[in-house]
Amino acid sequence: MGEASRTYDDAILKMLLELCFFAPSSTQPAMANVAKLLLLQGGKCFYCGNRLALEDATIDHVLAKALGGDNSEANTVACCHSINQVFGHATPKEKLTAIINAGGRIDCPPKPAKKALPVEATIPTQEPIQPVPPAVLSVPQTDKTKNRPREKTF
Repeated sequence: MGEASRTYDDAILKMLLELCFFAPSSTQPAMANVAKLLLLQGGKCFYCGNRLALEDATIDHVLAKALGGDNSEANTVACCHSINQVFGHATPKEKLTAIINAGGRIDCPPKPAKKALPVEATIPTQEPIQPVPPAVLSVPQTDKTKNRPREKTF
């Protein structure tokens, strides 16, 4: 095992420990499951074999929940979000057929390119900013000796 691989595995393990013990939230169980599956899979997508960051990973149910599958470790794998979207509610037979037809590994579908916003959309046009009138900058303060407001200007 190379140094880079060990470092990556250590990072996954650290994230798993933090998710399980130090970061309570509503997504903790799901993220902890993704981290655990990633660790078991060597930090790679189950289907394409590419390195997969925790924030880019999703859980795929081998037998889709819609078809009666459960959340057990035997029925779940960590995979790329794009592959999970393509599979949708595919049956295990359909997934296996796709993997065999692809020669054992499925290529990730290309991510849609992010469109740059037109310049007009990124630079708002508005009236020039006017200087703040001095009256707005004056802040009333209480004179503690006489308990009455006094004006203080900056």
